[in-house]
Amino acid sequence: MPTYEYKCKKCGNAFEKFQSITADPIKKCTNCDGEVYRLISKN
Repeated sequence: MPTYEYKCKKCGNAFEKFQSITADPIKKCTNCDGEVYRLISKN
């Protein structure tokens, strides 16, 4: 399972989540319930 990174548009909280490739992206911040977006990184 890949690890996805997310960042909140409201509070700037960044966090990682292990998710299946077919799982829906997370939409709410774990800190403030603000909207989050998935970060794209190169490894």
